[in-house]
Amino acid sequence: MYNCQRCGLLLGSLDSPCPGGCSEHLTVPWQHLLVPFVYQGPIRDVLLRFKYQSQPILAKVLAGHWYPYVRNASYLQQDMILLPVPMHWLKSWRRGYNHAALLAEVLSGMCQLNMQSRWFYRKTVGVMQQGLSRSARLRNLSADDFYVSYRLNGKTVILIDDVVTTTATIRACTDALLRHGVEAVYVWALAKTLR
Repeated sequence: MYNCQRCGLLLGSLDSPCPGGCSEHLTVPWQHLLVPFVYQGPIRDVLLRFKYQSQPILAKVLAGHWYPYVRNASYLQQDMILLPVPMHWLKSWRRGYNHAALLAEVLSGMCQLNMQSRWFYRKTVGVMQQGLSRSARLRNLSADDFYVSYRLNGKTVILIDDVVTTTATIRACTDALLRHGVEAVYVWALAKTLR
């Protein structure tokens, strides 16, 4: 599967133009978006079990399938920092874990990159994104919902998320990181929805 490095839309081949024409009209705050899978079939099934059926061990399975796609990213440098998309502490407590942090932890070992799950926080509980329209998702989150607790001035980070739907979450996170002095943000997500 190939996806647009800016908006995440699926492409027919690596050099196909984006069907959304984003190179002409879409400005995104991240440098590159890498998403190897479509959110359907077995990937969707395993992600749902991982997130909602208290099966954290599936992080290793998912990261194992993800790793072949990220290990050869041309921009990968050993001083990059993996930051999982933060989950509000209350939601994380209810679920028992932050699924993005578990995925980032496994990937960090595979890629031999530094991962920090306590440097970037979600300040607000917010409304659950699932089921919201694109415009509602974009209104639901902003950079103000996140807090960076560590000086990341001049650093390059890789933001880790499980599923990209509208890019609202990764956009808000990236904006927050850039406001706090991060030099550049790359985004790795495991899957992209088709809508």
